[in-house]
Amino acid sequence: MSAELTEPDRDGCLRGIIPFTYLADGKRKEVEEKLRFHAFEPGEVVLRASCSDDVSQSNNTCDVSAFRIFVCIEGGFVCTDDNGCVAADDVILPGSYFGERSAIFRTARGDDIRAIRDGPSSAWSLESQELVALLKEHNPRFALALASDLRHTQGIFDAFLAFHAFAFSAFHEPTDRPLDFSGLIERYRLLKPALHPHINKNHLVDYGAWSYALRRLPDNITRSYNIVCSRRVINVLNVSNGNGDKTSHLADFTSSITGPGSSIQTDARRRTVWEVMPGKLFILLRELQGDYLDFITCLCIHSIEMKKLWQRLRPIPVVAKHLADGLEVINSGVSKEEAAKVTADTLAKICKGRLQERDQEQLILLWPKKDTLRRLLDIAIHHADYTVYLDKRGNSHAGSGDEHWCRRVRETAVQLIGEFDNASDSNLVVDIVSSNTHSVLNCISPYIHSHKSEIMAWGKENMPELFECGLNNEMDMMYPIVKAYFKCHPEGEQLAKKINQKWGIKSVLEREFTGVDVQLFDLNKLKSSGCGFDDLIPGDDIKDSLDGKRHLLINIDYCFGSQGEIILRLLLLTFGQLVRSINVIGKAGGLASDCKRGDILFPTHILDENQNGEMRPVDNFDVSPKDLCRISHRQVHVGPVITVLGTVLQSTELLLFYERLWHATGMEMEASWYLRAIEEATHLGLLHQGSQSRFLYYVSDTPLEPSSSLASAMTLAEGIPPLYSITRMILGKVLSKESSETKEGAMEQQKLRGAVTFKVSDEMWKDLRNAVHSGVIRKPARRVVRSSYKACST
Repeated sequence: MSAELTEPDRDGCLRGIIPFTYLADGKRKEVEEKLRFHAFEPGEVVLRASCSDDVSQSNNTCDVSAFRIFVCIEGGFVCTDDNGCVAADDVILPGSYFGERSAIFRTARGDDIRAIRDGPSSAWSLESQELVALLKEHNPRFALALASDLRHTQGIFDAFLAFHAFAFSAFHEPTDRPLDFSGLIERYRLLKPALHPHINKNHLVDYGAWSYALRRLPDNITRSYNIVCSRRVINVLNVSNGNGDKTSHLADFTSSITGPGSSIQTDARRRTVWEVMPGKLFILLRELQGDYLDFITCLCIHSIEMKKLWQRLRPIPVVAKHLADGLEVINSGVSKEEAAKVTADTLAKICKGRLQERDQEQLILLWPKKDTLRRLLDIAIHHADYTVYLDKRGNSHAGSGDEHWCRRVRETAVQLIGEFDNASDSNLVVDIVSSNTHSVLNCISPYIHSHKSEIMAWGKENMPELFECGLNNEMDMMYPIVKAYFKCHPEGEQLAKKINQKWGIKSVLEREFTGVDVQLFDLNKLKSSGCGFDDLIPGDDIKDSLDGKRHLLINIDYCFGSQGEIILRLLLLTFGQLVRSINVIGKAGGLASDCKRGDILFPTHILDENQNGEMRPVDNFDVSPKDLCRISHRQVHVGPVITVLGTVLQSTELLLFYERLWHATGMEMEASWYLRAIEEATHLGLLHQGSQSRFLYYVSDTPLEPSSSLASAMTLAEGIPPLYSITRMILGKVLSKESSETKEGAMEQQKLRGAVTFKVSDEMWKDLRNAVHSGVIRKPARRVVRSSYKACST
């Protein structure tokens, strides 16, 4: 029976309640009309713990949807445990709201919420879909107030911050104690990572998450126990960069490095790893934030899933005997087909009564070839125990690997275009691109475009399936063919390198363990080759040389996390006032509800997860999202992008927080660090005011969509069109002559940073630009608005 309380007048009932007080009067009135009134008996349950559907009327529980936000009118409400005992001293009093996290994120509650026992209570409620609609509309003050409360009062980031602090706790220990890995696992579980959905289901091995982690961990991780992470090379290693080159290239900035150790490969992450001795690994970190967190979270996934499998393989002595017998046959030199049969038969024996047929298939996918039984035997013996040490870096006067890397980049630039003064050389223009080592080179390689007919003919004969896989044009088809063509014609690859060098293309292969290769292009010399570029690069003057000026393009491979700030700062220190543009071509996880793999993200702002959501505007001044949509045949999402410290660290709740309250279209790991370096150089006068910055991303996965994750590779039709469309758009700007309109517009944009509206059509974009130039708009308000351009039909 409901309490005898009458419904008060709802007109203006939300005016004094934060965050509703920040809605416009008309919008708040609309919300008030949609409120539902509830009266509760003393002690009556309003919301059940772990609720995921409507709350039933049984067991003294009101018939109210679990996914609602409530506003207390009279009386009060408290959190209680299963027995009805008050779980916290806080009382939700009139004017306060509750249930917002379940309503926004559809997440389970930890406690029941009941009316206080001292008398009847009442509340307004608003359905989840109405609250989410408010956030998706442009109500920035409302969204900001709610986001601030969730972050600072409700503690939505508490698990993330606790894990981060604990992961780095060993750095602050007075002695060299190992990281408390079991304690780290406990805090990792509290993260509830979106990429690790079955983390707490002990009966179910999460092969998707495990596959993701294994591809980013050292290949011998199942046979290792002791791991040392450091930013400095220790002097007990037989150092190799993976190409067979030994210590000679490190002699200029490290001590003599000799002794035991072999390089260990990592499939999906450039990670520098040595096996110092059996069971002990040394990992050289590229930087002390993202690289370390990426490794340690992947190790947590691996340890949790490894222990699940270990529990299901018991009794271990019986399983180990089967595995050892199977390995003995495989190692006797049997054929590949026989080895596969022995593996399948052995798995059938050990899985009987322990694992299902699906487990057998997934285990072979995790460790293909002849390695499956060996890995399972490792797991049976290992018990998922790891000891991790964090090396506290001392003072060093030898210079960092990053600095030596940049010195070689400058030396190569001088060999290519001659000496220069980075502060006053008006005869040199430098454009910087951060992308990869293939798309930029492929688009402007003299060899590829002078041998296009030959390469395409070979592709039609040897790769006919490629012409049916959904690629948009001949150029997109050619680039996957080039890789296979060079593999079958190594002499062609060598000739391509010679021709590229002849026409002003030089490579700087990393050997300082930065993981960042570099390509340098003398664009004037390249344009004079007459070999042509990618046919789809936009621009009428891209083949014209800059009048009387040298033109250098520096293309750097992907950086990792905060390493981007270090690398870009060094390049800006080296080339300074000569830099005309900084261009970032990256891949990101898509967060927008209609986002899918292969879409394009056009950032208006970058949100920094590491700095409490600090927001930095992105220029992208002379790039049109509509043009990107037209040339890529992909949807382009315009809006903020979040820079995260680690992909695995993000829970579904955090991802929805960014998507629904900040309108974030995606997440990546470097943009904020790049922007820090750009802002620093601009404020110090190292970078001239007319320089441009462009940030564009293609979507490699959608972490809020369970069917799409980084554990599965992108198809050619998903990855090639957006990557090369972005590359062409950027190259169109880099290869063109510097126009006064672009430079003046860029300088005006610098003055108005943080003050431009980005919810635009192409016509509005031009109108806004003209209004700024004409002085009609002096200080327009910049708003965080998400929009998108639908993919054009082919």
